[in-house]
Amino acid sequence: MGYVGTYLLFSVATLLALLASGAALDRGWSRALGATSADRFLLRLTMGIAAWTAALFTLAAAQVLTRTPVMVLVGAGLAGGGWAAWQDRGSRRPLSSSASQLAGTDAWVVLATLTLGAVAAALFLQVLRPIVAWDADVYHLTLPRLWTDHGGFLRIPFNVYSNWPSGVQLLYAGALLAKDFVLAKALHYLFAIVLVAAVARWVAARSTAAWGLVAGGCLLASPVFVFEARIAYVDIAVALFYFAGFVFCDRTLDSDDPAQARLWLLAAGLAGGLMAGAKLNGIVGASTLAILFVTSHIVSGRGLRRLTAALATFAAPVGALWLPWLAKSTILTGNPVYPLLYGRFGGPEWSHALADAHRTWNQSLGMGRTAMDYLLLLPRALFAGGEGYERFDGRLHPLVALLLLIALAAARRESQVRRALAVASMWFVAWAFTSQQMRLLIPALPLLACAGGLGAARLTASSKASRLWQRGAIIAVLVLLAGANAHYLGQAPTLVRIFHQRGADVREDQEGAVCTFVNNELPPPARLLFVHHSRGFFCERDFLADSFFEASQLADWMHRLGDRDAILADLRSLGITHVLVRRESAGPVFPDAFVALLAEPTHRRVYDASDPSGSYFIVELAL
Repeated sequence: MGYVGTYLLFSVATLLALLASGAALDRGWSRALGATSADRFLLRLTMGIAAWTAALFTLAAAQVLTRTPVMVLVGAGLAGGGWAAWQDRGSRRPLSSSASQLAGTDAWVVLATLTLGAVAAALFLQVLRPIVAWDADVYHLTLPRLWTDHGGFLRIPFNVYSNWPSGVQLLYAGALLAKDFVLAKALHYLFAIVLVAAVARWVAARSTAAWGLVAGGCLLASPVFVFEARIAYVDIAVALFYFAGFVFCDRTLDSDDPAQARLWLLAAGLAGGLMAGAKLNGIVGASTLAILFVTSHIVSGRGLRRLTAALATFAAPVGALWLPWLAKSTILTGNPVYPLLYGRFGGPEWSHALADAHRTWNQSLGMGRTAMDYLLLLPRALFAGGEGYERFDGRLHPLVALLLLIALAAARRESQVRRALAVASMWFVAWAFTSQQMRLLIPALPLLACAGGLGAARLTASSKASRLWQRGAIIAVLVLLAGANAHYLGQAPTLVRIFHQRGADVREDQEGAVCTFVNNELPPPARLLFVHHSRGFFCERDFLADSFFEASQLADWMHRLGDRDAILADLRSLGITHVLVRRESAGPVFPDAFVALLAEPTHRRVYDASDPSGSYFIVELAL
C-alpha cells in the first residue's frame, strides 16, 4: 500500500471510529433535533470525541491505558456505529440527488473545491514528515507517550503541563497505541480539515456554496492555522470544539421548540466541556458560549427561571468533562489548577518566585501592556505578527482584517453575524489579557470566517452583480490560497517521490545523535535530568525536565537547596543517574555548586558531541 496510503487509511479509519462512536450514542438525538446532515455530522463527531476522551481518561486513571482495551473500544465503537448506520439507511439522500446537484454546480465553485483539495493534500504530505515540533516534543506528544509507557496517569515531577486538562493528548495516546506519532499528527490535521469543511457548510447553508468556500478558504490562507494543521498541537482541536459549541448554541437561540432548544443547549455544553477538558484556558471558551446564550436570553425577554434551568443543562456536560481533570490535578499536586493560584492551594516544585517569573514572562509576550498597547493590539495582531514572542510568534493573513470589516458592516442587519462576531470578540479580549501568542487566537478564526463569509453574502445579495461578487471573491481567495501555500504545494511532488522511495525510513535520524546515544548506550534503569533541554519525545529512558525555561523549576529548586551536598542528595533521592546538559549561552542560571558538581572527576562524562539541534554532554553521577 505504501507509506502515504497506509497513513491515509489509518487517518480515515480514525475519523470513522470517532464518528461511529458518536452515531452509536446518537440514538435518535439528531432526529429529534431535526438536524441537517451537516449538523448531524458535527453533533456525532462531538459526541464521539467526548465518548473517547471519557473512555481514555477512565483507562488512564485505572492504569490500564494499553493497546488491548483501546482496540476493544475501537471495535465496539465501529460495531455500534455500523448498527446505527443500518438503522438510518432510509434517511440517506439518494446518490442520484447528489450527482444531479454536483452536475449543476458553478464551474468556479468546482475549481475552488479542487484548489482547497490540492492544498489539503499538500498539507497531508507535510503531516507525514516525521518532524515533531517544539511543544509537541516537550508535552503534546511526550505526555501521551509517557502515559502509554506506564499504562496511565502518573505524577511527573517538574512537568507543569502534565497536570493541565489534556483531553486531546488522550486522543493522541490512542493514536500512539493504534499506530504511532505520525497518526497523532494526522488526527490534528483531520480536525483542521473537518473545521474548514464545517465552516464552508455553515456559510453555504445560509447563503451559497461559493461564499461557503470563500469562508473555508480563508482559514487555509492564514499561516498560523496552516502551521498548526501540520503538527500535533491542540489549538485547532479546541477551535473545532469552539465552533461546534457556537453552532449548537446558535441553533438553540433560533429554535421555537423548548424541547429541541434544551437538546441543542446540551450539545453546546458537550462541545464546551471538550474545550474545558482540552486546554487550561478552555473553560474561558465555554464561558463565552454561556455569555452568548445568557445575553440573547435576556434580550429576548424570557424569564429568569427558564434561564437558570437552561444554564444547568449547559453546565452539566461542561462539568462532566472538566471536573475530572481538576480532580486529577488535586490528587497529584494538591492544587486543582496547578500551578495557578499557588498562594491559595500551593503545590510541589513551585514557589512564589516562580509564580512571579511565570506571570512576568506571560505579560511580556506581544508588544506591550500599556493602555496605548491595548488600543493598538487589534491592528498589531492583524498586520504586525511574525516570528518571536515580541511579535506574537505567528502571523495572520491580511484577509482576516477584510473579514472583520465585512462582518462589522453586516452585523447590524444579520443576527448570526452578530453572534459569531460577539463570540470571536470575547475570545480576543480574553487573549489580550492573558498569553498573547498568535496560535492561541486560532479558535476565534473560524467564527470570524463565518461572520465575514455570511456578512459578504448578505451585503451583496441585493446587488444585481451578486453573482459577479461571488466569482470575484472566489478568484481572489484562490489566488491568495495558492500564494499562501505555494511552499507546500511546491514541495508535494518531492515528498511523494521520497515517501515512495524510502517509506517509513524517512524517520531515521529524527531523534538526534544525543538521543540515539541515550537510547542505545545507557542502561534501561537510567534516569536523566535535562538541563537547558526539555524535548524528550524520542528519549526512551526516564527523564525529568523543565516545563519552561523562563520560570525554571529546576534552577529554582537547586538554588533553594543551596550547597553541593544537598543538591547531590536530592538528585540521588529522585533516582537521577545521569545529567544531560545542552550548552546554552542564555537561559536559566543554575547555582555554581551544581556546575562544580558536574565537573568533579568522580562523576564521569560519558558523552560530549554536537548534532543539528545543539551541543550536549552527559555526566554519569557516581553512586
